Amino acid sequence: MNRPINDVWNSRRNPSMDLTEGGVMVEESNSVSKASHCATRKLSRLLLVDDDPALRDALSDTIEFHLGPLTLDASDSGTKALDLVRANGYDAMIVDVNMPNMNGLQFLTAVKHLQPHTPVLLISAHADEAIITRALEAGASEFIPKPFDRDQIVSAVRHTLEPRSMD
Repeated sequence: MNRPINDVWNSRRNPSMDLTEGGVMVEESNSVSKASHCATRKLSRLLLVDDDPALRDALSDTIEFHLGPLTLDASDSGTKALDLVRANGYDAMIVDVNMPNMNGLQFLTAVKHLQPHTPVLLISAHADEAIITRALEAGASEFIPKPFDRDQIVSAVRHTLEPRSMD
């Protein structure tokens, strides 16, 4: 472990504190900290599918900031996202309903054949009762109408991932 050669630092140093290799102060403790829990649990893998690049980037940043550490893959189309699903196992997916070529409902149907137990949250700016009903009947775990606020989507994703993070 690297320690700075600095008598002032050493004289003020709390004996229960140590430097990590990255230079971050950590307190030694007998209890398990949240950070060590995050380091030992399996990282969640999330797929985000939306054809709107601004929303995709903003949502990616929000999720990573509020729910990290996790692995987040993003795609701009349902067909590209299906290739990702075939190559990777996901703990949850967030999918826009209105996309060209393959819409979110078509994607959901295909995903349920590949990964039937993976929760899929559908999002849409054009949500009417019929679409929401079809989505839930097709196996969507939740339907979130746009515009949504940050806390709403973070809470929904956190709730979806919680049972999986206990593994």
